[in-house]
Amino acid sequence: LYGYGELALALSCSDENSFFLVYAKKLLGSKVFALMADAEIFAAADKLLCQRIVREVDIELFFIPTREMHNLDFLENNENRCFFCRRYILGALAKTARKFGANAVAVALTVDKLYARQGVAECLQELNVVAPLADSGLTTQDIFELSPRVGIELPDTGRCMAERIPLGRPLDSETLLFLADAEAFLYEH
Repeated sequence: LYGYGELALALSCSDENSFFLVYAKKLLGSKVFALMADAEIFAAADKLLCQRIVREVDIELFFIPTREMHNLDFLENNENRCFFCRRYILGALAKTARKFGANAVAVALTVDKLYARQGVAECLQELNVVAPLADSGLTTQDIFELSPRVGIELPDTGRCMAERIPLGRPLDSETLLFLADAEAFLYEH
């Protein structure tokens, strides 16, 4: 991380975010800030959780409005869904990060998650976004094992709301909101 200078962390709904935020802050201090898409695919509870984590770590967080639900390729919900979504959202975050003066944009993807979805690695390369956890060879299991040893509590975060809808069934805002509300209800009860 040292070689990047001013670093923008592009947050998503992943357990690895906490680990990544803590270590980026320890290594880079004030040279790091966070961006998160204000996107319909992220449940409100996950956005609140990210806000809490960055507050605890003392990193500035900016929510960037995105319009991924206007991306017809993404809405088709085919096997390339993650590529189209990440390209759209990370493209918006990367553009904003560079306007804020960041030398690099990073995501908290582990090596196993980087290659779990079709096109994700290609998307990062296309947008010049780095994945330091994956570059270090860390897996999701490594993060779960390392975090308690260094005093990092991994919150139970969700995942992208679109992942809850079977491939081939078109995505729409109403279904995503219904799923987010239903999950919130289940967690509360």
